[in-house]
Amino acid sequence: MRPSCGCTVAEQPREPIAPGGEGQIRAVFNSEGRTGINHKTLFVTANTKDKQEFSLQFVVQVEKQEKKAS
Repeated sequence: MRPSCGCTVAEQPREPIAPGGEGQIRAVFNSEGRTGINHKTLFVTANTKDKQEFSLQFVVQVEKQEKKAS
């Protein structure tokens, strides 16, 4: 599994996923300095029969955070 950029880190499932089973892939996106709409992709390689390459895409809206007065 590999993210499309260095601002996204993905964790592989700890256990193999059986055929027909389900699993989760957790991804963390570092939004620092990336306000606005961000499109990110995770490229997943699996040992499936017909297709081995998959892409998971997500869109994140990052809003600028207001600084608090001291």
